[in-house]
Amino acid sequence: MNKLKSKEYILSDIDKELKAMRKKIESIYPETLDVLESKGFVNTTDKFERKNSLLQNSGNDSLHLGTKNKGIFLETVFSYLKLLERRFEDYNVLMGTTVEHSSLIENELFSQQELVSSLLQRYEFIVNTSKDWMCLINEGYNFEAVNDSFFTAFSKSSLKNKFAMIGKSIVSFMGNEQFETLFKPAIDRALGGVDVFETLNMDDKSGVNKCYDLTFYPYRGSNSEISQVVFIARDVTERTEALDTVKEQAQLLDNARDAIFIIDKKGLITYWNKRCENLYGWSSQEVLNKKRVFQLLTKEHYKEARQIIRTVNSIGDWNGEMCQKIKNGELVTVESKWTQLDSTRLEDSSILVINTNISERKKLEQQFFRVQRMESIGMLASGIAHDLNNILSPFFLAISALQPKLADSSGQPILNLMEASANRGAQLVKQILAFAKGNPSERKIINILDIFSDLESMIKETFPKNIKFGKCVSESIYRMSGDITQIHQVFLNLCLNARDAMPSGGALDIIIENMYLKESQDLFGNSLEKGAYLKITCKDTGIGMSRETLEHVMEPFFTTKGEGKGTGLGLSTVLTIVKKHEGILDIQSELGKGTSITVVLPAMIKKKALVKSRQTLLPFGNWESILFVDDDPSIRNIGKAMLETYGYKVSSASNGKNLLKRHQKEIAKAEVMVVDLEMPEMDGPETIEKCLELNPKIKVIAMSGQSLDSVKIIKRKRKLKYDEFLFKPYTSELLLEKIKCLLINR
Repeated sequence: MNKLKSKEYILSDIDKELKAMRKKIESIYPETLDVLESKGFVNTTDKFERKNSLLQNSGNDSLHLGTKNKGIFLETVFSYLKLLERRFEDYNVLMGTTVEHSSLIENELFSQQELVSSLLQRYEFIVNTSKDWMCLINEGYNFEAVNDSFFTAFSKSSLKNKFAMIGKSIVSFMGNEQFETLFKPAIDRALGGVDVFETLNMDDKSGVNKCYDLTFYPYRGSNSEISQVVFIARDVTERTEALDTVKEQAQLLDNARDAIFIIDKKGLITYWNKRCENLYGWSSQEVLNKKRVFQLLTKEHYKEARQIIRTVNSIGDWNGEMCQKIKNGELVTVESKWTQLDSTRLEDSSILVINTNISERKKLEQQFFRVQRMESIGMLASGIAHDLNNILSPFFLAISALQPKLADSSGQPILNLMEASANRGAQLVKQILAFAKGNPSERKIINILDIFSDLESMIKETFPKNIKFGKCVSESIYRMSGDITQIHQVFLNLCLNARDAMPSGGALDIIIENMYLKESQDLFGNSLEKGAYLKITCKDTGIGMSRETLEHVMEPFFTTKGEGKGTGLGLSTVLTIVKKHEGILDIQSELGKGTSITVVLPAMIKKKALVKSRQTLLPFGNWESILFVDDDPSIRNIGKAMLETYGYKVSSASNGKNLLKRHQKEIAKAEVMVVDLEMPEMDGPETIEKCLELNPKIKVIAMSGQSLDSVKIIKRKRKLKYDEFLFKPYTSELLLEKIKCLLINR
């Protein structure tokens, strides 16, 4: 703008000088100007031609010629000045127009300069107020520009301002080690045209360790060549610490025993911890923002879940039990807690769901209730068994009393039939007691074939007709010592399991064989001592078991049968009984190919002794004095009659009170007392105590139809004393043998 103004001043000065020159000429030769103007000398060419003509026609009169020449010269001068004035005027118009356009251009340039200056100020303000470190580094690793944050972080007393850092090497501020290991390689890569990202941990001026995200950008100049690098560093310490906290919290949630997930207002799952993966079987990638909470439920529970969400949005939380579906389609029971995370914006609120898997607990509860139910049934069964024992006892005693009298009559087969039926009833009562509370293990010599003979009859009568039964028995099968009721229960359970495994029919084969070990050896992972054994194998062609099922099949209450079809106690009971008899058990099964269960039990090689006649076995007394006390009149009367038949003097009573009242003298003289433990008015323990006070030498045989556990409890609490014990129902043979033994050892 100043240059254009100076041109105007120059033109103005020239114009002024020309006007001044003309005025001077007019003042000296005023007539000449008038003559020239009147004659119309306006064309420069004409003026010069006129001048030449005058010069050619001039004479010797010098004064005259001089005057004429002067006129011609002046004419020429004024014509030239006139021409200059016109041209100056044209030039002045042109220059005026140019100056006007130049002024507009210069104004626009000035506006642009002001805009650029404003933008530059804003840029410098943004860069210098940023908390990030920013600087420009050249190929020589020297600073070409730095912002205030960088200067503040690395300023030294020797540096007055940030401009003092220009031209200095980055090494002097970052240290040689960090420069060589981090900055130099990063800058070199950026100079090669690559964006470089690094992380740096370093102490600030106050000694606090901080974490920085570093970025190196290649800077391209006007010729697109890279000769500088833009370096930016951001303090991410708080973010890193927050991320670490989030990771720790996420790790805590992942390590939690509960399944924790978050759903949005539409039920979409937005968070899924590790326990959820373990419980439901879906990974985070399969679930997050892909599955809804309703997909964890069966169709029957959709409505319930929607109601729960409405409840949570209304009051903020919900607690309860839910049945949910896992990836493989199985159902689990969870204790669920739903909590609203953002109560200020209900329309956008999320719901935190914490689920505790209580499937096992529910199973245990069901098992506990089942056990309680079984205990109640057991108590009922125990009471029934007690009554049945009292009912059956007279049969045994009566049969024993009648045997000598009907030895040669046709009534003997009837007695044998009655005895067999009574024995069958007694065995049934023992099984009921074993189921209810357990009964004592009475080991006897067992012929295993007798057990399978009974089982074969049961199988043929009760099993479906599409199940074929086969039995393979070796010759001269060994006998064994054991509780016949428990051994019967073992193979009954195995046969029943085989039946349930063949719902569409099949084959059940029993293989019984002897096995003799000349030395100790391992069998089925168990060590067996040398000796004789019975090996019984039950094979079926049923559905078989998977490897996973085989791992749990011996666990109590584990069952693959449907609800109400099994207690899960069958095989665990079998294993317990087999171990109790010092045997081993092995199961081989494959899904879809049936099951084979082998039981190995210790056996006896000695031949069974010949059975003598009953009359020879039953011992007779020598009219010793016996006290017989039982509240059941049939047992009391038959027992008294049987004992008198075999040579004893018997005094009977319905309870202890009656005995003490009517038989004081007999108590003092009696040698053996047979007494029931459960009686009215004065029970067995009190009766025994009173009689021992009157006759300390008397031998006591206690009787009971209760289980062994019940008797042990009575004995412990009442400090019960007795010499022998009989479980009802008992045979005359057993009672006579115990009495005889006590009399011999008195």
